[in-house]
Amino acid sequence: MFGTAEAVEMSMFRFSILAICFFAVFACVKARTPLVVTIPGDYLGWVRIEYGVPEMPPLQKQDGSYVIAVPKSGIVRTSSQFETGFADDKYYFVDQGGQKTELHEASQSDSPDGRIRARQMFAIGTPEQKERIFWAFYVGTQSQYQQAVKDPKALPLP
Repeated sequence: MFGTAEAVEMSMFRFSILAICFFAVFACVKARTPLVVTIPGDYLGWVRIEYGVPEMPPLQKQDGSYVIAVPKSGIVRTSSQFETGFADDKYYFVDQGGQKTELHEASQSDSPDGRIRARQMFAIGTPEQKERIFWAFYVGTQSQYQQAVKDPKALPLP
């Protein structure tokens, strides 16, 4: 059995190991610039953001976040490069008067909570052309999403 000094020393050693592991894990997690995405208030369907499109303007920053205004087409093209990592993105419906209503992400694409679901990144390219990166998500309820994925023409592919 350990004496009091040995027990304290062992506890400090364990705490030190846990602290090192904790900081090592979080040092590997890369943060990215968060997005603030505004969506027309009556929008329903897939949103597709195409990154690295040379002739398009870069995303604009406001208060440390990239601001993306989704048009009624649901397609945004930007010359900005796609950033990987974690961030606290925000999504808003914006009505005709400019009033914002925050939208929440569904915990899973088939769960009833939230209006933002199925966030995904994909890349398409050919040997002749540079790979293009796309980021897509669905705006709608669980039942609307389930109907949308049944129609291959409705998927967010270019």
